Amino acid sequence: MENQRQLKSSVHKLAYMKKYHKNNRDARNAYNRVYYRNRRKQDPLYSRRQDLKHDFGMSLEDYDTLWESQGRRCKLCGRQREEGERAFDVDHDHSTGKVRGILCCQCNNGLGYFKDNASILKKAAEYLEMYSN
Repeated sequence: MENQRQLKSSVHKLAYMKKYHKNNRDARNAYNRVYYRNRRKQDPLYSRRQDLKHDFGMSLEDYDTLWESQGRRCKLCGRQREEGERAFDVDHDHSTGKVRGILCCQCNNGLGYFKDNASILKKAAEYLEMYSN
């Protein structure tokens, strides 16, 4: 009986919140803009930490450790990050979610465009070698 009451209360609260959010969208958006702007000023790495944890299950410290173990370079092309350039991307296997390394944006996008398919990448390398000087 108590569980039914709690469930009914929860359903009622959810319906109320949905209606409230729908009717007060502009006010909520304005509040959120100010809140997150202030949040970023107080803690510039907040979003980065949240994204790493959510997307890859890793902390900022885990990222830094991996980055240092790679010699602070892209694991694929070896390019170093330039001053002021955004952080390099975490590369992961899309089927298993396992982190493979940290890549520059170009290398990470390149793997994505080739759908992480080694045979297509080999064909692309052969193609480039065929037409190189």
